[in-house]
Amino acid sequence: MKKIIASAFAVMLFAAILFGATAQAEPAVTDPTCIYFKAPTDGDSAWGDFNTVYCHISSKSGGDIFERQDEKEKCESAGGGLWKYDLSEIEFDPEGEYSLVFFNDNGSQTSELNITASCLGDIAYCDGEKPRAAARWTHSGDKVYPADSEAVGETKWGTAAGASYDLPENVPDGDVIETQHTTVDVEKLADKQDGINLTAATTWIIIVSAVVGGAIIAFGAVLAKRNKNNDK
Repeated sequence: MKKIIASAFAVMLFAAILFGATAQAEPAVTDPTCIYFKAPTDGDSAWGDFNTVYCHISSKSGGDIFERQDEKEKCESAGGGLWKYDLSEIEFDPEGEYSLVFFNDNGSQTSELNITASCLGDIAYCDGEKPRAAARWTHSGDKVYPADSEAVGETKWGTAAGASYDLPENVPDGDVIETQHTTVDVEKLADKQDGINLTAATTWIIIVSAVVGGAIIAFGAVLAKRNKNNDK
């Protein structure tokens, strides 16, 4: 009986370690035809419970790309609190100026944020200061500002690469975004608002869990062997 209990405990522990490693893993973000949004979870701008995120893009001269809350404005969950919006089907005027807002199905939204070609593959986040928080770009934030900002930066869609934007032919697998301008460490970007490095924390959790789990499994094996000898 003791042998059965020890073996069952070892199997359960091993399954828990595997589940923990899977649950902690960050999603790979590699699509430069998309933009990403880190839904706010802290401060006055925290979104709370919601099911859907939308990305509403407007031309500053020609109106909305799609009607607000249209099916084509729905973002896709990318895991880890990230939401992905595909821009590959939208035709942007290289000389046009565009802005966007992210909002959810529970009444929360960001303020307007400018978007240009340099924002492809980038992650937008909220500054956490107010309910309708100012959205900012993680990588392009030094040159693509919120729409209501007085700062001078990129506004036209083609600013980052002249009259057009050429996407890379090959996007590698893994946890980086390859764009024409830079290589972005996605896990660090996704953790920007969390204040911790989830990658490092995940690694240590897996290592410690593996060591402890191995020790317990070994102990269970010894105990089972001793019980077997006693049964004799």
